[in-house]
Amino acid sequence: DEAWANLNYLSAHVLKEAVKIREQLQQMLELRYGVVNSNEGVLHNPSNVKKALLSGFYMHVAFLDSGKKSNYVRVKEN
Repeated sequence: DEAWANLNYLSAHVLKEAVKIREQLQQMLELRYGVVNSNEGVLHNPSNVKKALLSGFYMHVAFLDSGKKSNYVRVKEN
């Protein structure tokens, strides 16, 4: 939905292209390896979409340094 995409600062066109690419990859896997999609309905699960989007941002999470009000410290993976 284009209104939802705009509200969330996303490009509806790019999202549609991503769905097309996913479908093409799925078809290739099915033809070559016989892999069948076991994730029916996942596309409409907002929790999974949030997890996928946020998984790419974990290295960019930061918090405000309490000692210096203008410094942000990036959270690092242990």
